[in-house]
Amino acid sequence: MVEQPVAAVLSARIGHQRVAQIVEALYAARAYTPDEMLEAFRQGGHNPYPARYGTAEIDDPSGNGRRLRAKWTGQIYCGHNPWLHARRASVWTGDDGGIEWKDDPAPGAS
Repeated sequence: MVEQPVAAVLSARIGHQRVAQIVEALYAARAYTPDEMLEAFRQGGHNPYPARYGTAEIDDPSGNGRRLRAKWTGQIYCGHNPWLHARRASVWTGDDGGIEWKDDPAPGAS
C-alpha cells in the first residue's frame, strides 16, 4: 500500500531538467541516509538511482513506416522498488477536496 501516492505537484512552467533534479531530491529524502545523500549530490559523487526519462513510441522520421522508441521528457523515474514516478498531467481539485489528475498522453499514443 502506498502511504502518500502524490509526493509533489509542480508548476508546468518548470523545465524537465529541473523536474528531474527535484525528483532525485524527493527520492533521496525518503530512501537515502544523510551520508548517502551527501555522496549522491556532491560534485563527482555517485547517485545509485539517478532520474531517468521514460520513452515514447514515434513514427520513424525517414518515412519507412517503422516505429521507434524515443526519450520522452514528460515522464521521469527515479529509484528502485519502490521508485518515484513523475509525469506531466492535467490536475484539478476533486469533489472530496483532494486532487485528481489525468496523465498527458505520450507522443504517438493513440
